Amino acid sequence: MQTGATDMAQVRAKGMQAYGIGPARSVEEMNSGFGAHGDNERISEEAFVDLVKYMWKVVIEVAATR
Repeated sequence: MQTGATDMAQVRAKGMQAYGIGPARSVEEMNSGFGAHGDNERISEEAFVDLVKYMWKVVIEVAATR
């Protein structure tokens, strides 16, 4: 889960469950000075690919349930 604010409050107000899931950052990336929401914010390509794979697996699993 991520900390901080999102626009999911509006979705939750309508009764939909919503979770803040995002790419993980390595210690090296966190110490790089490229902070969250800055004009130089970035994540590694590997972290992004891992997030996409994770999201794909979640969608497939949810879609397969009855």
